[in-house]
Amino acid sequence: MQPPNFADRNSVCQTHRKERVHEADLQMGAEDFSFMALAKPAAFFYLGAKMDDVNRQHHAANFDIDERVIPTGAALLAEAARKYLQEVEEK
Repeated sequence: MQPPNFADRNSVCQTHRKERVHEADLQMGAEDFSFMALAKPAAFFYLGAKMDDVNRQHHAANFDIDERVIPTGAALLAEAARKYLQEVEEK
C-alpha cells in the first residue's frame, strides 16, 4: 500500500503561491534523514532562507538565515499535520 503523501507539491501549492514553489534537484540530503525515511514516509523541503550572496554552510560560525521564512515553514508543517489528522479521523 502506498503511504499517504502529506507534503507533496499540490499540497504546498494549496497554501502557498505556486510561483514560489520550485522543484529542487534530487539530493541525498543528510544520511540520517535518508536512513529514517526508510522506516517511515518522509518529505524534505528547502525554505529558501538564504540572506545574501554569501554561502553559509550549516554548522559553521557564520551560519545565519532569513528568519522571515519561519512562518512559511510552520505553515507547511501545520498543513501536513492537518492532512494527516484528517485522514486518521476518516478511517
